[in-house]
Amino acid sequence: MKYLIYIVAYNAQDHISGVLERIPADYRNNPEYCILISDDCSSDATSKIAFETCKKLGFKHFNIFRTKVNQGYGGNQKIGYRYACDNNFDYVILLHADGQYPPEELPAFVAHSKNAPDVILGSRMLEKKNALRGGMPIYKFFSNILLTKIQNALTGTNYSEYHTGYRAYAISFLKAIPFELNSSDFDFDTDILLQAKILNKKITEFPIVPRYGDEICHVNLIKYGLNILKISLKFRLQILGIGCSLKFRGSKQFAYKKKGPFKYSTHHHLLDIISTKKPKRILDITAGIGPLTEPLKKQGIEITGIDRNDRQENYYDNFYKADIESFDWDKLTGKPYDMVCLLEILEHLKEPEDLLIKLKKHPLLDNALFIISIPNTAFFIIRINMLLGRFNYADRGILDIDHKRLFTYSSIHNVLLECGYKVNKTIPVPPPFELLGTNFISRKIKDLFHYLAIPLPGLFAFQVITIAYSIPVAIDVYKPYEDYSLNIRQ
Repeated sequence: MKYLIYIVAYNAQDHISGVLERIPADYRNNPEYCILISDDCSSDATSKIAFETCKKLGFKHFNIFRTKVNQGYGGNQKIGYRYACDNNFDYVILLHADGQYPPEELPAFVAHSKNAPDVILGSRMLEKKNALRGGMPIYKFFSNILLTKIQNALTGTNYSEYHTGYRAYAISFLKAIPFELNSSDFDFDTDILLQAKILNKKITEFPIVPRYGDEICHVNLIKYGLNILKISLKFRLQILGIGCSLKFRGSKQFAYKKKGPFKYSTHHHLLDIISTKKPKRILDITAGIGPLTEPLKKQGIEITGIDRNDRQENYYDNFYKADIESFDWDKLTGKPYDMVCLLEILEHLKEPEDLLIKLKKHPLLDNALFIISIPNTAFFIIRINMLLGRFNYADRGILDIDHKRLFTYSSIHNVLLECGYKVNKTIPVPPPFELLGTNFISRKIKDLFHYLAIPLPGLFAFQVITIAYSIPVAIDVYKPYEDYSLNIRQ
């Protein structure tokens, strides 16, 4: 494998030589290990001394950059990671030029990389005595512990520390994340660990002993602490479906979450409808009920699914892998369907009316009952935010950034009527508070919203389920008589 040892430097003329001298001699003339030093617009002789030291020590594979404008700690990392991605490396190892992190541990990073982790952390806090033994100031020691505990609680992680600057990243991981959208300040390191978390990447930690000396700390600790807590809280909210940062895209639940056990949920109501209507054949468009099909099939119900992803294909008796907006409806053959499920799909389409009209015209769906669910964009919290001038998309939920159309309780009625459907019943669905934790409080709050949504669905319904059926068009009604009259004339 090929490794880039990336040394970030800023006004480090007093320490850069010592760091380079401590890099194992085996790495100095080995084409598998390249040194890249990025001097972030230092006002001293960092670049000059680094070059002279590399030549003196016999480094054969090294390069030195000097930025014209200071990029910041995170911005400087972006330069090196882009270089690593563009030059066919397998791993990049981040090393600081101030000598705080031991270059002698570079072989440990290489050894851990053999197990193909996405992120490798050299941790000062995995064995806490190491931090104190290396001279970490007491205030930094306890601040590190406290901030890491809070961040772990907010983000669902279990790192020994968030704040080590001694790291290695697999290039395959860096290519999978938008690291150039991350902060250019010291909270870059938190951003990238959260990106690893959201993509369920493999992370390895091993203990190191730092070396604190006379180096100058350029971190504003109060600003840094507030920034990392702020971004950790934003990450937590995005996981819950509140807000959307492009650097954390991926918190969406790609497989449709099973909500059947949740009281008043979309799936809960759907199961009740199926129990009452007793359909024999169901068409599930975009596989919205996938996890619920097993008990339904035991009741003798035949279920057909259509979706562009085949993750849930095994749930269905029949399955068509296709994009619903370009699906050839002539391929849908067999016996007529009694029920069509369109759960949380219309809002993702450019032309939902086009799909509704195609379904209405399909001969196998003439007598089908349509079960349609949509998020209610006029939910009272969104109304309040708009009153205050805020309209923030999220990675999922009502304002999912992937939504192409927005609906309300009344607008979905109008769309269905214009497309030739008659609404039989509307069911308001309260917010899924169980996703915040299944407990007494979440259940009672959900009960409250359920009862508020009954008289005021447009205001308090988080989602709306509409039960509708298609109205026969004139030619459908007239055609049998036309055929009969032709027979009479003959």
